[in-house]
Amino acid sequence: MTLLSRLAQLAKPSTQQTQSTYLLDTHTTALTHKVPQTIRDQYPTYKSLMTLSSGKLRPIFSESSLKFDKGDISYTVKGVYLAPSTDVQGINTCKFAGKCKHLCLKNTGNMKYNFSTRELKTLALYLYPHEFVAQLITEIRQHASVAKTNNSILMLRLNGTSDILWEDILDMKTLVEDINREGGLLGGFYDYTKYPLAKRPNVNHEYYHLTFSYDEKKNANKDAQIYIQHGLSVAMVLDGKDIKQLNKQGIEYIDGDTDDFRFLDKNQLVVLKYKRPMIKTDDGYKTVEKNNFIQTLTTAITFIKSIA
Repeated sequence: MTLLSRLAQLAKPSTQQTQSTYLLDTHTTALTHKVPQTIRDQYPTYKSLMTLSSGKLRPIFSESSLKFDKGDISYTVKGVYLAPSTDVQGINTCKFAGKCKHLCLKNTGNMKYNFSTRELKTLALYLYPHEFVAQLITEIRQHASVAKTNNSILMLRLNGTSDILWEDILDMKTLVEDINREGGLLGGFYDYTKYPLAKRPNVNHEYYHLTFSYDEKKNANKDAQIYIQHGLSVAMVLDGKDIKQLNKQGIEYIDGDTDDFRFLDKNQLVVLKYKRPMIKTDDGYKTVEKNNFIQTLTTAITFIKSIA
């Protein structure tokens, strides 16, 4: 069944559920315990974290993204950028991060200037998950309504710079079904992840598409093969010169820089070009040297041949 046909089946009138209907308490209760008491005391309310100088609530979804705006207009992509890895004291939003944290997307483009915004949103999620999810769902409903008006399918990426188990926080299936019955057009969720698939047993892949991020760890190939066996895809970061060699040799792969529509990929390798990140120092911004999170041409070719 295609995505459009599945959405058409769901487009039946129903009574709108309350925001709390979609919150899975078992995980979110534990979130607050990870934040040091000193930080919790500093932000006594949700609004103390999320209120802008204008008095309005800080949007959870990014206002714009060059990556999300690329591609077929049949899809509208919106994403959330939280503080990655251990950027916020007491919180680790990327449990399986390795050397990628030194080359993180947060240090590229305009993202390197927006740390405080990502930090505040992350604290809002961990300190006040009920309020955060309520606002998140309100924004999802708004974006889904606009997508419907534009005859476009809304797809959501909640881990733009994190690797949180959202399937343990949100009842994604019920949310997608209800929003489409209410007249919106929400296709589902998708993300990159470094979790082995066995560590994400609660994912419903019909509503949450995952792409495994291949890294320097010894089990990377084994974990990647399991994703492929389940009809999912794998992403590798390569140096630009190696991508040119893939093209020269006529080796097929998905160009992950053309668009962010990873939810359309199945059983394929997605190749991303290494983007040299910058970090802030006392002397200004400096370039971060690449490490073996960046895969070799040989690794890429061997993997592609193994899944052909």
